[in-house]
Amino acid sequence: MDIKKVLVISLVLIMIVLSSSIVSAGWFDNGVNVNGIEFNLPDGYKEAEGNNFADNYLSMGYKGETGIYEDENGNLIWISVLNENPEGTELSLDDIVVSATDFEDLKNNTEIAGKTGISYKFSTPSQNAFVYVEDGKLIDIRVPDGVNFEDIIK
Repeated sequence: MDIKKVLVISLVLIMIVLSSSIVSAGWFDNGVNVNGIEFNLPDGYKEAEGNNFADNYLSMGYKGETGIYEDENGNLIWISVLNENPEGTELSLDDIVVSATDFEDLKNNTEIAGKTGISYKFSTPSQNAFVYVEDGKLIDIRVPDGVNFEDIIK
């Protein structure tokens, strides 16, 4: 076999191995940044356009950012990352904004993807929520049934 053919075949094989390594390492994922924190989005979700959803946290004086993402069926993922509460004190899990009639199945000290927080389920719309504190920021993630928090939290 000619040395050129051996080199070309070797280079092609190296490129195939490197390409599959890059993809499996997650270098081409659906990453988003919400207020300085990185998250993954499941396939098919993109930033929601034209949604005029009121952000409970910001309307109550909290400072931060909320990203809202939607799939083609209208299912929503909400990711709120807050820096400061209205009192200017350190954020904690006590800063969660929900009313007692909005949720069910509240669980304290839930561990998901290495984070400890509070999980609960909204009855309307049917969404699951997980709230935790990291690096002084309160993170509130809400996903529809069938989406795993582990797939979103980096």
